[in-house]
Amino acid sequence: MTKEELQSLLDKYLIGTITPEEQHLLNRWYEGLDKGPYPAALSKIEEEALKSKLWNEILPESIHAKGRAVDNVSQVKAGDSVLESSLDGRSIPIWRTLLRIGIAASIIIVLGIVYNQYKHEINHTLNIPIVFRGTSDDDNILYTNRSGQIERIDLTDGSKIFLYPGSWLKYNRQFTSKKREVQLSGEAFFKIQHESDRPFIVLADKTITTVLGTSFIIKAYPNAKSVVVAVKTGKVSVQVPDSSQSNQNEAIPAEVMTLNPQQQAVYLRDTQMLTKENVLSSKPIVASQLVFEEKTVPEVLTALGNIHNVGMIYDMEHLKECTVTVTFYNETLEQKLDLLCKILGATYERVDNQIILFSKGCHK
Repeated sequence: MTKEELQSLLDKYLIGTITPEEQHLLNRWYEGLDKGPYPAALSKIEEEALKSKLWNEILPESIHAKGRAVDNVSQVKAGDSVLESSLDGRSIPIWRTLLRIGIAASIIIVLGIVYNQYKHEINHTLNIPIVFRGTSDDDNILYTNRSGQIERIDLTDGSKIFLYPGSWLKYNRQFTSKKREVQLSGEAFFKIQHESDRPFIVLADKTITTVLGTSFIIKAYPNAKSVVVAVKTGKVSVQVPDSSQSNQNEAIPAEVMTLNPQQQAVYLRDTQMLTKENVLSSKPIVASQLVFEEKTVPEVLTALGNIHNVGMIYDMEHLKECTVTVTFYNETLEQKLDLLCKILGATYERVDNQIILFSKGCHK
């Protein structure tokens, strides 16, 4: 089985579209993990990386699910499939142990998640882009940033895109002779190579942003109330297609707005209104900076949740009227939450992939 075939099967399994025949192939691939070397779909470097990820992530969660705690994992031999722990003071064949505790079926789910995570880490270390091919169209490339850092994407035309965590970017492998077009969900900072005869177009939710060569940032998170296009250099036009048109690419723009440096367009999803605002010179538009000026706490928490791909649980009634002004740079999520809690006089707790914020309201 090739890497592409394996990735396609894992993707189908995770979204629930896998057929019984494909499920059988995936099960056979998984069973092969217990029989010696890893399947030929993985290189030697990738074998070792995947094994390490499996030991560190699958085993502790699986044993915990059965009510058994691993007190001290002292050594993992990635090449020998052996775990040495304090469970009983002796070496245990890892896959045999997993089968004994009855979790073989559930491992496939975790394996798919870990496989995608390990691919990112190996590719990032080797300076290889994080590429996930769309199953419906091999001509398209889909970049999904599942890391906690901003990832740089270098396009064939010389343009650079800085993709924020929890965001994805999709575009055709070969730009056409008339335009360069990409689709964005989430947030990205664009530095576009100038081409007077071939505009660069970004489709983000209901907005269409067109440039010839400039730098700008787009924020279009799926659950946010608005889409924001802010210009750092050059000139940008933002369009909102006619809602009566079903195809965004062929829609007649109901409104076209031109932005200059230090200006931004804000599209409100509820009202479908597009407005222009000036960006304060003291608030530079850069890819590594998160600036909140007089924003409500729920807005800040929603943004942090989108960027770091975690859920946020809090009391909306206590916090909906609280506003904060804060700037984040390259801090970790925990550092950002510590600062926010200090401002609010609040505390938080992390449970799995959820952040629970405890606050009685605005800190006086």
